[in-house]
Amino acid sequence: MKAYLTEKHSQAAVLAQALGGHDPGQKRQGFYETSGGYVVWAAGHLLRLKQPEEYSEDLKAWSFDTLPFPIRDYRYCVDTDGPTGKIKLAQYKVIQALARKCDHFVIATDNDREGEVIGRLALEQAGFRGVLGRLVFSAIDVMAFKKALQKERPASEFDHRYREGLARGIVDWVVGLEMTRASQITFSGDSRKSVVVSAGLVQCPVLALVDARCVAIESFTARTYFEPQLQIQTRSGLLTLTYTSEDKIFDRYKAETLLKDLPSSIEVKVSVTEGRRRPPKLYKTNTLFGDAANKFGWTSTKTLSIANALYLAGHIVYPRSDCEYLEEASSGDSGILVDRLGNTSEICSMGLTGVMVLGFSPRSELYDDKKVTAHTAIIPNVGNLKKAPLSLSQMSDDERKLFVMIARRYIAAHLRDQTFLKTTVSYQHDEACFTVSGKQITDPGWTAFLPVTQSDEILIPADVKDQSAFPIAEKVISEKKTRPPAWYTEQSLTQALEANGFGKPATFAAHLQKLRDRQYVSTSVDKIQTTVRGKEVLAGWRKIVPDLLSSDLSEHFEQRLAEIGSGQTPSEAVIAEMRSRSADWVERFRNAPPDCVDISKISVSRPPTLKQKALAKAIARELEIELPKAILADCDDLQDFLETHEEAFKTATSVPSSAMLNMVSAIRKGNPDLVLTDEELASRKAVAEFIEQHREVAIFRPSDAQIALVKSRAQAIGISVPVAVFENSDRCRRWLDTNFLPPSPKQLALATKLSQEHDLPLSEEAKINVGICREFIEQAIKKSKAAKKKDKK
Repeated sequence: MKAYLTEKHSQAAVLAQALGGHDPGQKRQGFYETSGGYVVWAAGHLLRLKQPEEYSEDLKAWSFDTLPFPIRDYRYCVDTDGPTGKIKLAQYKVIQALARKCDHFVIATDNDREGEVIGRLALEQAGFRGVLGRLVFSAIDVMAFKKALQKERPASEFDHRYREGLARGIVDWVVGLEMTRASQITFSGDSRKSVVVSAGLVQCPVLALVDARCVAIESFTARTYFEPQLQIQTRSGLLTLTYTSEDKIFDRYKAETLLKDLPSSIEVKVSVTEGRRRPPKLYKTNTLFGDAANKFGWTSTKTLSIANALYLAGHIVYPRSDCEYLEEASSGDSGILVDRLGNTSEICSMGLTGVMVLGFSPRSELYDDKKVTAHTAIIPNVGNLKKAPLSLSQMSDDERKLFVMIARRYIAAHLRDQTFLKTTVSYQHDEACFTVSGKQITDPGWTAFLPVTQSDEILIPADVKDQSAFPIAEKVISEKKTRPPAWYTEQSLTQALEANGFGKPATFAAHLQKLRDRQYVSTSVDKIQTTVRGKEVLAGWRKIVPDLLSSDLSEHFEQRLAEIGSGQTPSEAVIAEMRSRSADWVERFRNAPPDCVDISKISVSRPPTLKQKALAKAIARELEIELPKAILADCDDLQDFLETHEEAFKTATSVPSSAMLNMVSAIRKGNPDLVLTDEELASRKAVAEFIEQHREVAIFRPSDAQIALVKSRAQAIGISVPVAVFENSDRCRRWLDTNFLPPSPKQLALATKLSQEHDLPLSEEAKINVGICREFIEQAIKKSKAAKKKDKK
């Protein structure tokens, strides 16, 4: 028996179609059954590394006695935290069941390091020991999956990538938790309230990179420099030539002397060259982040979230890509794409004809198999557009904005170059050179479709020819100021992270969001600055673990991961190396001087987590105590509440609740052979297992509302009710289904009228049953409204 595992349900539904179709109603059971096998889905990462305290209660305390962690056998558990915890647990159980049932499983998660871990780890933990295959695809549509199904590959081809992904997660876990605990203990003592800090292998150097730019700007002192200019008199007016040199002139006297030595008339050189401006490359993750930040003011996290939604809906190909090229075989799809996109006014206002006039063609530099990595550039999904016309109305506003931006970039990249003539006028005097340039657009090319910001172009007069002489009308010294480096923006920072080897661009969004969540940097996408809190935490780290802040460390770690992925280095060696580094950092924190930081600068008011709130509500419910709303708004107050009632809650939840005991009674009613001992009745676990096994045979007493409804119904239709009906909820329900009220004369008249007007048959049941009659009326009115709308169109 064969089964396929996808990353999300939306992928599973499309894959099931490619395998021969499925019953949508099967979604409730957690998998689809097709003629080609079962299709089951995860819900992102189903598993997480266990927390230290889940290995041993002794590791729960945040103290140096627990650091570094004595853990070497890293274990995983289902990630039941958060709002999707129950869904993840349910899907994992489905995967477990299929792992026992099937002898061949095919991983169909995203084709990258994270996708490998999501699929392989879930099957490994579920105990699957059969044949393991892999589907490789970059778009979610039936056609893409059918192609991938024809080329199923052994999962063993991706073993190194899987181990690379596991190593990444383990090292992040070790360094992140140990550095966070060590920082917390050192900066705030034993108190974890209001002084919450976090650290990490990437988080720390990224924060240092941002702060370095902030310091450079804040400490920058502007200097005045002097720019000599000369203005020559042409027939069309004055033309200004500016002194050009790599070295600025900071001495006014030097600038004045340079101009003083010039003759009253000069002979200029004029050169005219043809220039071309190529279209922008197709999008990769980082350039998508940058343009979305510039156009819409979005953070990388928001952009990636929207791009992922478009991908899962089949509108674009995989959005986590470091590639700007397409496969050579896909060049034939460009015609289909431009036809669909060019005929959509929101994407192409000039229409398909206008695009073709601008020379749309599959440019060879876009299609290069040698430059395609694990994924291609980010473009609209041709498979989806082949299947159905493009409908932007199906997308949310943000999805539509991003899709249009991606589509316009795709079209522009296929258009011909912009061409221009560049005219340069120059004059050389000794070692000093004065120049001016002008550009004349001869063919706008792709810029006619995707306008770009043009600098103010200088028009070179027609009478300015090579070796022609002109009088100097005026000599000018322009006084200017040096400028500081620009503040990091979302675009420039992600570019800097890529240039400095901070891992894969798809992870940048998570790193930046974490810094914002920790209030280490500002939330702006146009001017990213370190906060007072961020600067103070950095100051502490610089005193204790300066090497943790080095971008060289992140680059080294990424190189080591790449060695695992290529099979050059075993993952155990990299994990051991980084664990050793972390242990050294822990020792430095242990020996750090007191008062490393100003606690008042890193204190922060933080909201409670969802997990804290849920636990507090459960405690209040179980112990039947009041939970003031004010406590739910403050993390510290809520933590005090949890600590105060923790022991009482543990005691209370070790015995069965009254609701559980009522369920036991309902099960045993009519089933006297089902027995629980007094010891079992005192154990919450034993009672819960009993209920789980026998829930279906429970016989419940009818509710007061059910009893009242039966009595009022009996009185309305003038019949008596057997005593046995009131002993059982199911009997009550069946009696109500059998003894229904007739429709009122008004209802029956309306139903008859609608039946005649719309030629709808009125059943005998509808004439005697008020519920069926009501349903008939509602359906008839809906059909009537639909018919009227159709007539208007």
